[in-house]
Amino acid sequence: MNANMNINLAAKSESVTKLMKDYAFNKVGKLEKYFDRLLSVDVVLDAEKERKIAEIIVSAPKGHRFVVKEVQDDMYAAIDQAVDKMEIQLTKFKKKLQSHRTAGRGEIFMEAAGGEEPEEETYQEVVDKTEFPRKEED
Repeated sequence: MNANMNINLAAKSESVTKLMKDYAFNKVGKLEKYFDRLLSVDVVLDAEKERKIAEIIVSAPKGHRFVVKEVQDDMYAAIDQAVDKMEIQLTKFKKKLQSHRTAGRGEIFMEAAGGEEPEEETYQEVVDKTEFPRKEED
């Protein structure tokens, strides 16, 4: 786990047990494998009658914040669903950052290749120019 990442856990209800808190702590600790530069993770657990609420707020560099709130009948299910949703958000964010880094590289390669993008061949064109071995008849 990133030494710089802080995990803060808060329970708004007394019905949230230590086991639930530990479970949430372990689950959100794994978020780092989806985006390794997380600054902090805040987890808020609440129980209102039959509704169990898990809210996760993640802070990343340059002011990026991601928030997920999940309501379920079971606290463990709420935690799991919230973590799953956060994994999706972090994965999308990481892909977006990577695509911004590689943007423009295609233009450089195209200039080196003469400035023209090769045309795509259709399936039929590929079949027409391909020589297939003929079966010999007995």
